[in-house]
Amino acid sequence: MVLNFWFLRLSTALVGALLLGACGELPVAQRDGGHPNSYSRDQREKSMKSSWNGRPYQELVKTFGAPRLIMNIPARPSRFTVVVYERLDTTTDCIDAFAVVQDTTPVVNDYFCR
Repeated sequence: MVLNFWFLRLSTALVGALLLGACGELPVAQRDGGHPNSYSRDQREKSMKSSWNGRPYQELVKTFGAPRLIMNIPARPSRFTVVVYERLDTTTDCIDAFAVVQDTTPVVNDYFCR
């Protein structure tokens, strides 16, 4: 009986440790493994935000072409949309998405690497 009690406690502790370990964050793989490097994704996002925020949407279309998808942002006024491009940046594996304010002259409001 005592042996069963200790075995049960040990099993419970082992299962708990395995579950907690499974919930941990996985390390980001480096580029040589075929997965994007999170630093380069972050850098692309910062660079694209600083390059495009506040610029006219027409410049974006002129540079990137027509977006693959246009959608409204939930819980925002209907004048905000997100445009998503099909093109994949091969260095960072980013799919470019931009938030656009649909005002009298539509303007890029934000950028997201997806």
